[in-house]
Amino acid sequence: MTKDNTFKRDLEAGKVYEKKALEVIQKKYPLAHEIEGYCKEWDIFIPEIGEGVEVKSDQKSKHTGNIVIEIEFNGKPSALSTTKAKFWVIYDGDNWIWFLVEDIKRCIKDNNLSYATFTAKGDTKSKKAYLIKKETLYQYQVLPEFYKAFKWAEENRIRVYPVKRGSKFILALEENGYVKTSGKEYEKKEIDLKQKEYYIYLYKNFKDV
Repeated sequence: MTKDNTFKRDLEAGKVYEKKALEVIQKKYPLAHEIEGYCKEWDIFIPEIGEGVEVKSDQKSKHTGNIVIEIEFNGKPSALSTTKAKFWVIYDGDNWIWFLVEDIKRCIKDNNLSYATFTAKGDTKSKKAYLIKKETLYQYQVLPEFYKAFKWAEENRIRVYPVKRGSKFILALEENGYVKTSGKEYEKKEIDLKQKEYYIYLYKNFKDV
């Protein structure tokens, strides 16, 4: 198969995944739609919330254990460096994993990750990308109810954030200026997920109070 044919195949496959992601999004946001033609900012736009979504597929991650997060192609900023999307959704061959773009960047910073430079199969130019272990990146995913829970917390002046205790972390809950802390300690790699789970817990148990 020639490089042109490989590129065309990958492009067509990308459109298939965009349509599948769109079907899921439209169940909640019926006005969501794909962007026609090339758009480096996002693939799908959701008018109801005024936000864009980029759709990625990395089925090779089933074998490599890594998710590829591109930042440069052919010497020019690309993907994570140029996106204006609020969300990225990545299909890993088994599941659709949702991320806030800011959380992907935070994952890279928190874990002091370095990018790799390589030429992918089917490409003629090199790229720079982070090869992030699934178990590391997935700690930063948006849980199904997190975004709703976080919005509710903001509206009610509630904030949950990590506090360092020695080499570990505890969670702090701030409500209307008053702060309480938990006694349970977490490792750095798990604190982000625990923070999101606590937001969801608060939302489920106190949103109707």
